[in-house]
Amino acid sequence: MEDFPQTLKIKVGGRDVSLGCAPDQQQSLLNAASVLNAEISNIQNSASNASVTLESAAIIAALNFAAQIIENNNRAQEFDFDKLIDKIDATLND
Repeated sequence: MEDFPQTLKIKVGGRDVSLGCAPDQQQSLLNAASVLNAEISNIQNSASNASVTLESAAIIAALNFAAQIIENNNRAQEFDFDKLIDKIDATLND
């Protein structure tokens, strides 16, 4: 049986947001909202960002997360490349 989207209500930055999602994705979205809320709170509570609006904090949080994803992808590619070199070296030495 196909999972039909259900409405999930979460709070982001103190605002109610309703999202359609499959039942098996609800916990992931709740976890993501929790992480996002923590990041927004950290940004807004930072001394240098004391007057940052919710919208600006959300954009900064999104940029931070995107940068982390890119950095993690770059690390994964470097790791895979190093692993490939090791395999080639091992094969050539046999």
